[in-house]
Amino acid sequence: MATRRFNVLPETILRDLRLTVIKMGATETRVLLGGKLSKELTRQYARAGIAVAELQLDLAPVGAAVQFTRDGAPYRFPCTKWAQQIDNLRAAQRAVSGLYTIFEEYGVSQERGERAAFDRLFAGHRLALGDGTTGDAWHEVLHVAPTAGIAVIAASYRALAKQLHPDRNAGDSAQMVRLNRAYAEAQAALAL
Repeated sequence: MATRRFNVLPETILRDLRLTVIKMGATETRVLLGGKLSKELTRQYARAGIAVAELQLDLAPVGAAVQFTRDGAPYRFPCTKWAQQIDNLRAAQRAVSGLYTIFEEYGVSQERGERAAFDRLFAGHRLALGDGTTGDAWHEVLHVAPTAGIAVIAASYRALAKQLHPDRNAGDSAQMVRLNRAYAEAQAALAL
């Protein structure tokens, strides 16, 4: 068995996450986990009161992500760096909590653009950003689920690029630009 990176119980991780989520005023909080969950681990997450969803695609078997919505904008903090799922969840939770602590300490007041400051700080973790021309979310343009991992996104991008490339099959250059923009947004959204 691999050595644990963080010596902390799932209940502690989820309690810390819940406190941050409440302070942020976030909604629709989800803990996303790759691979299979043990019944006991599932019970621990359920007791902490945060919905647990297994990712169907390619978040590594030991990967974890925290996803939430704030002011209508979805955010996702994935981690697949550590050998144990619980450590990846702790790293994702600490990223959310740490960034929000920075926001609280150095952010601006609500009257002076709190949302803009929050968006700047959390920008790399936004999900479903529009492509700048149609307002379509990157996952819609790429024909993948919003929770898809980078391997699935890349495979879909390659397949669509073959169809839409202007040099092949009489593709449309505007569609190719839209596809490239969506792929860049997907990569930014999934960056750790």
